[in-house]
Amino acid sequence: FNRVERYVGLSIIFPDSQEQTLTELRVQQTFINQAMQADIPLFNKYSLFPTHVNINEIIIISQSHHKGFNINWQFGLGKGNVVLKPKAITPLNSKADQIFSVRGNIELYYQYRLNRRWFTYLGWKGDFHYWRQSTDNNDVQLAHSSTLEQQVFLGVGLKF
Repeated sequence: FNRVERYVGLSIIFPDSQEQTLTELRVQQTFINQAMQADIPLFNKYSLFPTHVNINEIIIISQSHHKGFNINWQFGLGKGNVVLKPKAITPLNSKADQIFSVRGNIELYYQYRLNRRWFTYLGWKGDFHYWRQSTDNNDVQLAHSSTLEQQVFLGVGLKF
């Protein structure tokens, strides 16, 4: 199984301030190519189809990498559509291909300054993305999709 995810978007980044927890507002379009199960008449129940997913999202982000302990997060909502391939064989009506999306992440980040220029950092980051068919449809049922990714990182940095 192959899964490819691409993004195109526009962000407004706010000035870094202790009073302001929101650091970025992003509008993006997400393109996902992956295999997906769907229950479509004339096919076996929950057959696997290659799909192309388009999701328009709005995401709010709070991110900082200051000295000490930081908790960073982001949360996004989106709406989009699914195209099953081959499109000529698997036509979906306009209501059945609509999806609703929720995405987010949380990051625990710690930075220790060694001296004026050098610092070390370590952290953990967890991402989730969930989407499902936005309306219940008895004729066509698309399986929901969820991904959960975790990352641990450690490094040394240099400030100019």
